[in-house]
Amino acid sequence: MTQDASRPRSQRFSLKICDGPSCGLSHDSDRLAEHAREVIARDPELASRVSVDALSCFGRCDEGPNCFLQALGPHDDPDDEPGPEVLETQRGFYPGVDRDSLTRIVTEHGRTGRPIEALVDDY
Repeated sequence: MTQDASRPRSQRFSLKICDGPSCGLSHDSDRLAEHAREVIARDPELASRVSVDALSCFGRCDEGPNCFLQALGPHDDPDDEPGPEVLETQRGFYPGVDRDSLTRIVTEHGRTGRPIEALVDDY
């Protein structure tokens, strides 16, 4: 895959995977988070730029499991939960993810900085 010239190689991302009552219990989001960590660990570029963390709830439980790939600024803490303004302005909300779509989100969106239009949704 080629490098996107518009995205600095140092762009960092935080992958937030819903771990609320619906996604966490019904959709086994812990296994999805572990899968994402494994995919990231196999790729040195992603490992240096993409972190994975749980988010308490996106409020769209009927569409779960849900995740959000947040582009981080130079001083953003990847452990902080994104506020509504971030969720509403960044294109990175992915409803109904499974292992295959999560792999694609991490490797494509996480590498290029461009959301996957076939999978992404407005928050």
